[in-house]
Amino acid sequence: MDDRGSVEARPVLPDGVVRVPVTASRAPHRDTSSCFQPPRGITGARVTTFPGGQKMTHLQRALCIGLFATGVGVAHADVKQASADNFLIVHSVAVKAPPARVYGALSEINRWWTSEHSYSTDAANMNLKLEAGACFCERWKDGSVEHGRVVMAMPDKILRLASALGPLQGRAVTGILTFQLKPQEGGTQLDVSYVVNGSSVSALDKSAPPVDQVLGEQVSRLVRYVETGTPTAAAK
Repeated sequence: MDDRGSVEARPVLPDGVVRVPVTASRAPHRDTSSCFQPPRGITGARVTTFPGGQKMTHLQRALCIGLFATGVGVAHADVKQASADNFLIVHSVAVKAPPARVYGALSEINRWWTSEHSYSTDAANMNLKLEAGACFCERWKDGSVEHGRVVMAMPDKILRLASALGPLQGRAVTGILTFQLKPQEGGTQLDVSYVVNGSSVSALDKSAPPVDQVLGEQVSRLVRYVETGTPTAAAK
């Protein structure tokens, strides 16, 4: 058994994505050194300068906060596999709406993605068309970012993007983000998977927990948006 724990049987999602359940898993060492990559090519994004001179964009800071929110010794159920050169994250949820409504909501990403995890600090600047070749982009008066590009779009069934989200973009890794929809009684089974591959020096096992946290938040907001018309949780 290595630091990631032993790997058991590998069930497969409907579109062929392998689920890798991890047993006796533990959170990676919380090393945030990879967070402090100089922001490149991002004009107008909010940048924080730390006492040591390191700089990071608002989006980098938000992702890296997740590193400190991950408790040592606690397995994160949605990180199915993580190593230095790759990780696999899967979020599965039942949505009380038909597949057509869930699929359509993916194009309304500016309404449910959180502004905290954007470069312009305003998710209203995001757009996504549900067709192959379309850009998942963010554009504002001081700059623009391509978060991903659609490589497969099958209405009411699947949306797949080539995407290196947030600070992963500057680390020469490849990522595939898939939204798989399947009708079920009472609504839709939604499986969101994110597979990222890099090299042995990519330290992706350290990035997996905060990326999982951010992605999980977006999935939850999408579900609330579809079911209630608003992505934010009702006040208790």
